[in-house]
Amino acid sequence: MPGLASAGEANCGWFGFDAGPQAEILDYKYGSSRLRGTYAEPGNPVPREVGFFDAGLLGKGDKLFVRWKNKATGKKFGESVVLKGHLPDHNQTTCTLFFSIKQDQLYVFVITQDLRPPDFPIVDTNPEPIVTDAVKVYIVYPYGKNRVD
Repeated sequence: MPGLASAGEANCGWFGFDAGPQAEILDYKYGSSRLRGTYAEPGNPVPREVGFFDAGLLGKGDKLFVRWKNKATGKKFGESVVLKGHLPDHNQTTCTLFFSIKQDQLYVFVITQDLRPPDFPIVDTNPEPIVTDAVKVYIVYPYGKNRVD
């Protein structure tokens, strides 16, 4: 698929998330790193959000696992997202892998530092906007949903 990273290129230099007001993150794990912030630490509550920390030492994160609860209904969800072969092809050390929960759906984005040309779609990163419409943002998951290659 054009515009996707080649196999083995599935990493970003930065990582973050925001569960929004509707969800509580119960567990998460990005890649196979054991660096703080890339996984939920046992015995510690998971914060609502993790700011964009430098994950440059993480290596290649081929998967993202997230388990969350809808605060209103108490219903629990879990998703394991394969990143390998689904990330946009660009300088990945300057991008952020970001996930958020909107209603009961997990969304995974790649937020670049590339300026968004007028003909490039604006992506809503709800639960709360995290970037302006000045940069390119790609939807990585759900696969194929408003996908920009």
